Amino acid sequence: MKIDHILGPDQNAGRLAKAAYPTKEIEELWQSSRSDPTAVVRFIADHKGKGPIIEAIPGNKLEMQVTYFILGDRDTTNAELIGGPDHDGLQMNRLGQTDFFFVSQVLPVDARFVYSFNLYKTHYAGPKGEVEIPEMVHSDDAILAMPDAPSQPDIVAKTAVPKGKTVQTAIKSSFLNEDRKITVYLPFATTARLRPTC
Repeated sequence: MKIDHILGPDQNAGRLAKAAYPTKEIEELWQSSRSDPTAVVRFIADHKGKGPIIEAIPGNKLEMQVTYFILGDRDTTNAELIGGPDHDGLQMNRLGQTDFFFVSQVLPVDARFVYSFNLYKTHYAGPKGEVEIPEMVHSDDAILAMPDAPSQPDIVAKTAVPKGKTVQTAIKSSFLNEDRKITVYLPFATTARLRPTC
């Protein structure tokens, strides 16, 4: 056996991070979070409204790597990505000692689908925190559209058509034992008929 070189704790942590974190951006966030407690919050703020990280795969023109992320809180024990080709969900990884969770998957360049997150939390109550209260929090749905996803002309707003409105409500699912959020579109004519009269 021959020893090429000896790594210190920080060097070894960096070596492991390169293998564990799927993108340079996530790896750099891990490095920053070790000394800056605000690094994760700033990362989330900088990426607000931009969706997941989509990166090219060298030598692969048909697929790209997509990295999803979400910020939990101190009670979040784990997180799960729902949607896309992994119908059973993907367990997300925690970034170091932070409340930041991430996971990556390789997808076709023309994919489009709805995805969301489940955050699993454990709350503690009682004088000594002896009571554990589990909770699952489901995020709002989002749409992932890869760069070559085909256009959808049928969903583009037409300026000549009077605008209706969308109404958010929920229906009770006895099978799932939960309220399911739904959005209903009311066309302009329907909306007009629903206006109260004086």
